[in-house]
Amino acid sequence: MMRIVALSDMHGTLPQAEIRECDVVVIAGDVIPLNIQRDMKASWHWFTNTFIPWANELPCEKVVLVAGNHDFYFENSRWRMFYPLIPTVEECLLDEPKIIYLKDSGCEIDGVKFWGSPWIEGLPGWAYNTETPLEYFEQIPKDTDVLVTHAPAYGEVGTVLQKCYNYNSNYGSIALRNLLESEDCKIKLSFAGHIHSGLHAGEKIGNTMCYNVSIKDENYRYVYEPFYIELE
Repeated sequence: MMRIVALSDMHGTLPQAEIRECDVVVIAGDVIPLNIQRDMKASWHWFTNTFIPWANELPCEKVVLVAGNHDFYFENSRWRMFYPLIPTVEECLLDEPKIIYLKDSGCEIDGVKFWGSPWIEGLPGWAYNTETPLEYFEQIPKDTDVLVTHAPAYGEVGTVLQKCYNYNSNYGSIALRNLLESEDCKIKLSFAGHIHSGLHAGEKIGNTMCYNVSIKDENYRYVYEPFYIELE
């Protein structure tokens, strides 16, 4: 049995006491604070001096991290040529064995297979926006145990459930839903965020239990607890 705590869309808020002792903490993107998200130097300082120490103090063995559309610092191709002296996320984590950063890649922890992907759709100008999500989601192994994406699948996990200007609009990924509904997909758990008020209670798509694990609402208030689950 693996104990997992999952959260996303922290936007600079780093819960500590609210995170239960577990084996793995999963973070599904949007970690950089809103006020510095387009400032590469400030984002790097925050990531190295605030985020990494916080992650290393969490009551778990490993932290699995995926980027989100607000995490411009993670998207090296966008800024690297302009700021060649600023270390990338990958470089910052070279000597941080507890933190595993996934970008269209996977890892195995105690026999449990994880896969992470940051891509979102329909937001030109934002980090990891793509008009061809299928090329990335097709890479996901269908025998993955825990899928971590920033974008949720099309459905209740991707629907704005907070009564605001876009209430009841579904922004989930159809390409991701099609993957989960395929007959040979054996993914057990899917964690995502992006749509802050998407269904947190869980929605089964195909054989996969999908959870929105954002800790903030559509107004960026910290209102949702980090999600705890035991995977057998």
